[in-house]
Amino acid sequence: MQAETLNIQKFDIATAGDKQWDDYTTLARLYFEERKPGEPLPPEEHIRKEIEVENQSERNQIDAWLVYDDAGEEAIAYSQVFRLAPPADDYESKKHVAHYFIYVKKDHRRKGIGRQLLQTIATDLQADNRTIMESWVAVDDGNAFMEAQGAKIVLQMQTNRLYLSDVDWEMVELWAQEGQERNPDTELFLSGDLPSDEDLQNYVDLIMDIFAQMPKEDASGFPEIISVEEEKERHERVQKQGYTILTAFTREKDGTISAMTDADFSDAMPHLVFQGLTGVHVEQRGRGLGKWLKAAMLLKIRENYPDAQYIDTNNANVNAPMLHINDILGFKFYKQNRTYALQVEDVLNS
Repeated sequence: MQAETLNIQKFDIATAGDKQWDDYTTLARLYFEERKPGEPLPPEEHIRKEIEVENQSERNQIDAWLVYDDAGEEAIAYSQVFRLAPPADDYESKKHVAHYFIYVKKDHRRKGIGRQLLQTIATDLQADNRTIMESWVAVDDGNAFMEAQGAKIVLQMQTNRLYLSDVDWEMVELWAQEGQERNPDTELFLSGDLPSDEDLQNYVDLIMDIFAQMPKEDASGFPEIISVEEEKERHERVQKQGYTILTAFTREKDGTISAMTDADFSDAMPHLVFQGLTGVHVEQRGRGLGKWLKAAMLLKIRENYPDAQYIDTNNANVNAPMLHINDILGFKFYKQNRTYALQVEDVLNS
């Protein structure tokens, strides 16, 4: 099949019928299987709920397309574009950027389908005055495709994995004990909810400090502004998608939130916990707070999530301090991920 015969259909998340949803979830599961071979597939209902809830946020705009074969029966590819909408706190600084994703079934690759979808996306973004398009890639064929387009690598991140059966639990318990002993005036809080209103502004301020200090190379996808309202909305959105967010943080006597970490868990995929953001305030480092929080989170997971088999986390290749802590805990390299950037104008003119 030649690219010029493609049957590209808009996939409207809010109004799509059963066939389009079946086609979308089938392709999404194929992509997951390629990205994480041999692992349990996410249920179709979970995949659908994730994007439906994301699409309901006023801070996000999602556009998607499905590609069908000549007969219009078999879905052979799909693509999505995510961009910030004006209600987002950092819309003004990020309104020129969009993030996109393309997946083509293995037996339909190298026929120009991805290239035509790239053109479709770029045309859509140009009409919205977006100038940069970034894509997170986690499979080898995707890397080859992006390199063929002349895309620039703007961020390289490792997915690292910790199998809970390999954890040195005596060491983890020691970290938790030492953390409390070294910081007797510091309180550690861990729950499935956000900090209370009295702590939430300081908590959000710490997140912004962590993002500011985080090695992120040239990628544009990290938030520059987060308000309390946006963090509450994000938390509520993730809960609606079926996740529990475990939040842990330390608070000093003066009310300062000095360190934090969080993790996501879903009953739809009980074997997996995803470790999210972890960081310590720049003025509070060297006190073992990061180890204390990591240990407390691991002990909570062991206690409350007995079906969990492993924890995945993403770290920038250049984030040596966090990689060091994870290495001591037993995290092992699992997959290399890359974020690529293209200029919309270059795509349209190529």
